[in-house]
Amino acid sequence: MFVERVVAHAIAQPRTWLLRTLVFTLLLGLGFARLEIRTDGNSIYPANDPAVRATLDDRRAYFEPEQVMVLATARSSGPLLSSNEGLEFIRSFHETLAAVEGVFGRRVRSLATLIDPRPEIHIIQSRDFLDELPTSDEERAAWDARLEASPLAHGLFLSPEGTAAAFYVPVSHDADRADLVSRLEEVTRMHGDRFDLKLTGPVTAEVLLGRRVFGDLARLVPVMVIVIAGLLWFCTRCIGGVLVPMAAVVVVLVSTLGLMGWLGTSITLATTILPVLLMTVAITDEVHLLERFSSHRVREPEAPVAGALGRALGEVGRPIVITSLTTAFGFASFALADIAPLRALGLYAAFGVLLAMGLTFTFVPAMILRSPEGWFLPRTAARSAEAREPWPLRHPRPGAAVPLVLLLMAVPGWRHLTVDDSWVENFDPESPLVEAERAWNDEFWGSYRFDVVIDGAPTLYFHRAEGLMLADRVEQLLEGAPHVGGALSHHIAYQIAADNVHGDVRVEELPEEEIADLAHLVARVQQRTDVDQVLFRDGTAARVRGFVKSANYEKSHDIAAYLDREVRPQVEEAGLGLRYSGDLPVATAVVGAIVGDILRSISLALVGVGICLAVFVRNPGGFVFAVIPLAIALPVLSGLMGWLGMSFGIATSMFFAVAIGVGVDFPVHLLAAYRQHRGRGEGEPRSLALAFAGAGRAIRWNATILSLGFAVLCVSALSPNKSLGLLLSAAMLACYATTVLIAPLVLKRLVR
Repeated sequence: MFVERVVAHAIAQPRTWLLRTLVFTLLLGLGFARLEIRTDGNSIYPANDPAVRATLDDRRAYFEPEQVMVLATARSSGPLLSSNEGLEFIRSFHETLAAVEGVFGRRVRSLATLIDPRPEIHIIQSRDFLDELPTSDEERAAWDARLEASPLAHGLFLSPEGTAAAFYVPVSHDADRADLVSRLEEVTRMHGDRFDLKLTGPVTAEVLLGRRVFGDLARLVPVMVIVIAGLLWFCTRCIGGVLVPMAAVVVVLVSTLGLMGWLGTSITLATTILPVLLMTVAITDEVHLLERFSSHRVREPEAPVAGALGRALGEVGRPIVITSLTTAFGFASFALADIAPLRALGLYAAFGVLLAMGLTFTFVPAMILRSPEGWFLPRTAARSAEAREPWPLRHPRPGAAVPLVLLLMAVPGWRHLTVDDSWVENFDPESPLVEAERAWNDEFWGSYRFDVVIDGAPTLYFHRAEGLMLADRVEQLLEGAPHVGGALSHHIAYQIAADNVHGDVRVEELPEEEIADLAHLVARVQQRTDVDQVLFRDGTAARVRGFVKSANYEKSHDIAAYLDREVRPQVEEAGLGLRYSGDLPVATAVVGAIVGDILRSISLALVGVGICLAVFVRNPGGFVFAVIPLAIALPVLSGLMGWLGMSFGIATSMFFAVAIGVGVDFPVHLLAAYRQHRGRGEGEPRSLALAFAGAGRAIRWNATILSLGFAVLCVSALSPNKSLGLLLSAAMLACYATTVLIAPLVLKRLVR
């Protein structure tokens, strides 16, 4: 067997394998210099998703830059933003924002740029609301009346009570949005003496999330090193049991991340957990090897170290190959994902797992042989297999009944499972961003956009009455959609122009030639009204923009379902096309694509793990025993998610495929030990006792290391990572407990 020959050579030539590993690691590690970190949301967009393509196309077609949203709020003891002092602040702060480097200055929008149409002044000559502030009670009353009549003022710029004001700050096409957010943060700190200023919105959320990713990498890796080293010491109680696995972990991490650098793969929001995953799973093989090696050293302290090491590898080598392959299959199942970073996570994690397996048969034996023997002296005496017979061996039927009862209790929780996620949910509920987001949604229409795009019309269609009527109808329907705070279309600009020129009249009721004149007026003021962001220049397409409060996947789904039911038939009846784009459809596409990828990967993982077990286990009863823990533990955890109100999202759905690959570790090693003892002529009861005493101790170590290693993710600054860590930790404990509880009954009945 190839593995046996490699092991024999590693034991015979340890120095050679240490040098080979060092050279291999150095060559790949040089790729570190090329490794980049991409923390923007664009890095995880599913490029082939229709909503993503439509949104990117619309941004170009409608000259729409990305924008940072700035919220100003009045303090409890200070002036309102609707006071003259507050209005003066809005005007001056608007000018400050427009002058910031990286800001598309002439497209900054606030109350300071909202047109103040007056009947006595032609719209071309109309001033903005803050060009001239009211100085008397009469002027203030008239000013307030005009502001109240504006269809956009209170929904987009100034809250009805005057406690909040909104600024929309577009990003220049050649500016780095992360740098711009940093500059805007400094500006808000400098000008926040009279009013509270906070950044919010999708762009800000993505930039701040990227910072947290970088911070997570800097924090989680050292914490993980300390935790893993401590767990190894607790399990092995010898210095070699800590240093050798940790050296293997370093090789795996440096080689994997270096390979990412050489191949031009960046660290992204999805791959930030890769170091933690690799550090956790990379030492599982060594735990089994060290347990067997330690056991042989206890029984035969005078025997050569190489002989004890060879016997240990002979006993655990086959199950190590099986479990490494199943773990790699679990990660590699992401290879067909639509999200590129998710594919990268799966493929590089699979590479790291297989590399760790190779090190177990080469580098690790070489290190053990080249290390002082005192490093591996066991700190505890050998224990008799019968000394402490575990409860499942004494009570096999009640033990096997426990997971079945838990499964029955969990089934009703499946009905409560939902798909949900949003950028804001990645942050602490008390963080400034979330507070600003909450305030924005309380005071205005909403911070996320859901755009309804109508296209395929004849030239000038949306400049004429029928097009204006359709846009207005869609706008009204969108305003009535669930979770939508307000909507706007180019019909508003046309109606304002019509009111200014013709008085109180519906624009679509005017003669065609007068509507054409209004079109010229609107075109002349479009730089002040942003009509070009909702109306295609030749009138063949238009979009109606909906603003959504506290957006998430479920709300987006509700809006799309409503539009499909209420709007799509009317648009298609007119012979036109309808599609959705904007912040919310893109965010939904990301979540939907990731969840879909995960569900697809679960199927692939099950197939891959099943094939691997069928090929290597070669025993129907053993195959059944190996998959039962997963068949019970994962449905139980799914039900628990439902009972606890946890939703499927970017991270929470990822744990299934990972757990499938890693969770079979426990039954495979226990099965291998049981069959080895049966093959030596031991009776069934004693084989079970010996398997529990030997491999059982190793899988207990493994369960402890895996569960606590994954639990390190719970200290992440990202809520999805916390949820993933919690679920993976629970999955490992559930798979281990199920394995131990069912083993006496299932092995006795199914495995001969």
